[in-house]
Amino acid sequence: MQNCTAVDEALRQHLQLESPCFVAQLLPLVVDLVRSSRRLPQGEEHAIRRGSRDFLAASRDLGQRSLSTAHRALRFLDPASHQSTRPEDLGNFNLIVDSVDSILEKVDGCLRDAAAGRTQEEEPADTPAATGALSAGVSRAGPSGPGRSAAKPQVRWRQLIDNHRTQFVPRLVVKHNQRAPLQPRLVTAQRKAGLRQGGQAEVAAAESPGGALQSHLEAMGVGKRPEDVALPHPYEQELSELAWPDTFFQPCSAQRYGRVEDTPLVIIRTESQLREMIQEIKATCLGKEIAVDVEHHDFRSYRGFVCLVQVSTRQKDFLIDPFDIFEQMHLLNEVFSDPRILKVLHGADRDVLWLQRDFSVYLVNMFDTGLATRALRLQGGYSLANLVSHFCGVKLDKKYQTADWRERPLPQEMVFYARADTHYLLFCYDCLKNALLAQTGMASTSGVNLGIAALEKGDLQATQEGVQALQSVMEKSAALCGTVYQESPLDAGSLAMSLCERYGSKQRQLESKQFEALKALAEWRDQLARNMDESLNFIAPDACLWRVCLAMPSTPMRLRSTCNPLPVILQQHAQEVVDLISKSGETKASAEEPSPQVSPAIAPMAEGSEPAVQPSAQRQPAAAPTVLTITAKGSEAAWPARLPDGSPKPLVHVTASFGSGGSSSSAAAGGKTEQWAVLCAFATESDGSEEETPAAEVGGVGLVESSQRPQRGKAKAIRRAISFAAPAPVAAEPTAAVSSSAGVTVTAGQAGVLVDTPLQGEGAGATTLRTRKKKRRRVAPAGEILEKVVQAAAAPAPVPAPAPVVVQVAKAAPPAGVAAAKAASPAARVSAPGAASAPSV
Repeated sequence: MQNCTAVDEALRQHLQLESPCFVAQLLPLVVDLVRSSRRLPQGEEHAIRRGSRDFLAASRDLGQRSLSTAHRALRFLDPASHQSTRPEDLGNFNLIVDSVDSILEKVDGCLRDAAAGRTQEEEPADTPAATGALSAGVSRAGPSGPGRSAAKPQVRWRQLIDNHRTQFVPRLVVKHNQRAPLQPRLVTAQRKAGLRQGGQAEVAAAESPGGALQSHLEAMGVGKRPEDVALPHPYEQELSELAWPDTFFQPCSAQRYGRVEDTPLVIIRTESQLREMIQEIKATCLGKEIAVDVEHHDFRSYRGFVCLVQVSTRQKDFLIDPFDIFEQMHLLNEVFSDPRILKVLHGADRDVLWLQRDFSVYLVNMFDTGLATRALRLQGGYSLANLVSHFCGVKLDKKYQTADWRERPLPQEMVFYARADTHYLLFCYDCLKNALLAQTGMASTSGVNLGIAALEKGDLQATQEGVQALQSVMEKSAALCGTVYQESPLDAGSLAMSLCERYGSKQRQLESKQFEALKALAEWRDQLARNMDESLNFIAPDACLWRVCLAMPSTPMRLRSTCNPLPVILQQHAQEVVDLISKSGETKASAEEPSPQVSPAIAPMAEGSEPAVQPSAQRQPAAAPTVLTITAKGSEAAWPARLPDGSPKPLVHVTASFGSGGSSSSAAAGGKTEQWAVLCAFATESDGSEEETPAAEVGGVGLVESSQRPQRGKAKAIRRAISFAAPAPVAAEPTAAVSSSAGVTVTAGQAGVLVDTPLQGEGAGATTLRTRKKKRRRVAPAGEILEKVVQAAAAPAPVPAPAPVVVQVAKAAPPAGVAAAKAASPAARVSAPGAASAPSV
C-alpha cells in the first residue's frame, strides 16, 4: 500500500487529479477479481453446468463483456498493436501475451529512466515523415539490460540518410596523403550529388542532350555496365603503388603491452578533440603501427551505422564517439590513408566498408591479423578472443559483441570491452609477424610452434617461405583496403529462392501462389524498412515471412496466430499484409487461368485443307486408318479444362500389355506395352440438358459418358466417368459408326473423353462402356476389368506399326479460336505413340 500511495501522489501531480487514491482504490478491486476467478467451476463441475442453458448464456455474456473491457484497456495501453483489432480477436491468447509483454517493457524502461533521472527526448518538429521513426525508442534485450530504452541517434545526422539512393558517392572532398588527384568520374558524381561546389561546366556538359539521354537510360537500367555502377576507389593508385621496405621483412622484438588500468584513456566527442588526437598520432606514430576497431549497430537502422571507433597506440587508448561529429569524421583520413602508418585490424572485411559508408574514410597500408591467423593455422580458431588468449593469456569477455552500442553514456563494462579489442592487438601483431617470418615447410618449426618467448624476443631467422607468407598477408590486406562500398538493390526473386533453400524441405515445399506471396512480402518489407529506417529483421525476420507464406492467412486474426510472437510492425500493418497476400494470390490465379485453346492432340484445320502431318525420320509403315466419328452437342471445353469448383479435370493413365498369353505379365515374356491417356470432361451445373448422345464405336474398346448429371469431386468424377462393362449394341446413327479393326470410341456431350493414344489390338469384339447406376454396388477391381478388356482386344500377332486415327467431326458449336468444321470436311489424322509427329486436326 505504501507503493500505491507513492504512485497515487505521482499521478496526482502529473495528471492534476483531485483525488489521489486511484491506485489505492483499484488494488482491492483487482484482488477481489482474482479471488472471484478462483471460484469459477472447473473440470467436471464446469462440464456438468454447461448442460444448463442459463449457465451458457451467462457465460457467453460474461465472456463478451470481459473481452470488450480487456480490448479497451489494451487499446489504451498499447495502441500501436491494437489499431485494427476487435474484441473477439482477443480469443487468440498469444495476442494478449504479446501486448502484456510490450506494456511491461515500457514500464520497465520508464522505471529505469526515472531511477537515472532521465526524461524522454522529444522528437524534433522538423523531422520529415519518411524518417519519423528515427527518434522512436528501441527495446531489445542485450547485456546492458533487457528492454533497455534508447532514442535513435540517427536523427542527429538525418540529412545524410538516404535509404533510397542507388549509387554511393563518398563525401571525400579533400584527398589527404594523395599521390594522384581524385578521378574525374568521382568529382563529377560529387558535383551532381551537391557535395562539391563550382564546376558547373562539367555538370552542364553532363546534362547536354547526349548526357541527358545517357542519364535517362542509366536511370532505367539500360546500357549500364557493371563496372559503371560503382565509382572508383579514391586511393586506387596509392594502393597499387604501395610497397614495404626490406627492414619490414626482418624479425624484431615484440613490445609488451601495459596493464589496461595503467594505460591512459582518451574519449573523443568534439571536433577539436578529434583534431588533437590526429596531430598526436601523426607526431608519434610515423613509421609505426596503430590498432583500429569499430563497433557497429544494424538492428534499428536500414543500413546500420558505426557507433564507436577504437584507436590504440603503444602508449594510449582512444575511444571516438561519432554521434556528435558524424560529418567531421572524414578527418580520420589524415591518419588512416597515410601509408607511413600501419593500421592493424582483425577481420577488417566489414570494418573497411563501414568506414567508407558512414565517414568516407579509407584505409591505406593495413595488416589484418585475421588473415595472419589463417596463414599460420592458429589452433583454437581465428577469432580475436582466441588470438589474445593465445599470445597474451587474457580471456576476453565477448558478451558485449552484440550489445546495443547506441547507449549513452556507455557503462564501464562496455568501455572496458571496447578498449580490450585494440589494447592487446599491437603485441599480437608483433608475435604474428615474427611467426610468419619464421615459417618453413616443416610443421615442427612452423610459426606459433616456436613458443611465445621466442616470438616475443624476435631472435629468429627469417626464411624465404616466411617472407613470402608475410608478403601474401600484406597483399591480401591491401586487397581488402581496395574494396569499394556499393549499394545493393533488393532482388525479391533471389531472396525468395534463398529462403526456400534455407527453410524449405521435401515435406514443406511452397506452392506457386505461396512463392508469389513470399516475393510480394519481401518487396513490401524492404520498402517499409527503407521508409522507416529500420532493419529487415526488425520489420519481419525471414523465418516469420516464411511462416506467413506457408499459412497464407486471409484475416488479421489468422495472421497473428502464424508467429509467436508476431513482430510489432506486422501487427500494426496486419490488414495491409493480408490484403497483399490476397492480391498476390489473385494475380497468380489470373496468370495461371488458361485462355481458350485446343488440345495439343487436336489442332485447328481450315475448311477444305488437308491435315498437316509432321515428318518423322523413324516413321513406321502406315497401317489402315481407323475412322472415328465425334458427335458434339455443345461447345468443346478448353484443354486443359477445369471442373466447376476450379480443380483441373483429371487425367487418367492406363497401361496395357499385349502378348501371346494376353495376361498382364505378357510384357515381361516378350510382349508389347502401350499407354493410354484419357482426359475427362464433365458436365457443368449450368447445362441442364439430359438428352443422351449416341456413342461412336470402334471395333475395339468403347467409351461413353457415365452420367448426364453434374459430378462433384475429383475422385467421384473419375470413378463415374470411366467404367468397363459388357458389350453394347452398335449405335444407330451412321455418323457414329466406325469401320476399323482397332480403335477407341469418344463421345462429346455433357461429358467427353479425349483419347491421346488408342489401345492397339486386332480381332477384338466391340466393347463399350455403360452408364453406372445411381445405386452403388460393389464391382470388381479396375485392374481385373482392364485386363479382361485387354485380353479381348489383343491380337494374335503384334501390329508392326500403330494405326493412325481418322476423326470425322460432326456439326457442333466450335470453341474459341477453333474454326467450325463441317461433317463432310476431310478427316484429321491423329498419330499413335509410335509416330514421332504430333497429332493435329
